[in-house]
Amino acid sequence: MTAHFVAYSAATRTQRAENGALMIALVTGASRGIGRAIALRLAADHGAKLFLVYRSQAEAAQAVAEECIAAGGEATIHQADISDASAASGIVDAC
Repeated sequence: MTAHFVAYSAATRTQRAENGALMIALVTGASRGIGRAIALRLAADHGAKLFLVYRSQAEAAQAVAEECIAAGGEATIHQADISDASAASGIVDAC
């Protein structure tokens, strides 16, 4: 089972959420399924800056990142097995 976590923070950007804050999200399982859907929705609806985490499907994650950018968001991909606490911590630190 893949866990899905979305975190929001404020910063500057031209396209902003309704309250004027930039939406930043770390989305796990982003290469497929619910994670992909969450990432695409945040990009399209909020122009979010996305950190997309995948475990093993790099090409699929890259495709999702490209879709998110085309939808108006920003996206970078990061490989990690978040069932490993140190890997999960490293991804959060990278964001």
